[in-house]
Amino acid sequence: MDTPLTISRLETAIQQKFGTLIDMSDVPSDPTNEFRRKFLTRALAAFAVSYLTGCEPSEAAAGVTDGSAPGAANSRSCER
Repeated sequence: MDTPLTISRLETAIQQKFGTLIDMSDVPSDPTNEFRRKFLTRALAAFAVSYLTGCEPSEAAAGVTDGSAPGAANSRSCER
C-alpha cells in the first residue's frame, strides 16, 4: 500500500524537527517498525503541542510521555 504524499511529507518534517529531541531511551532498538512507530507517535504529539501553543520544539518534546494504550502518546502543554 502506498503512503499518501501528505503523510510522507509530515513524517519527514517531524523527523527533521524532533529527530534528536524525543526521548526514546525506554524503547529498545529492534528490527521491526516498533521503534519507528513509537517515535512517530511521540513526535506527532510534540508537533501538535508546538504548533498549537507556539512553544519551542524542545519544550514540546520534553512534555511527551508514552501513553498506557497501545499506540498512544501523551503530552502536556508548554508553559507560557
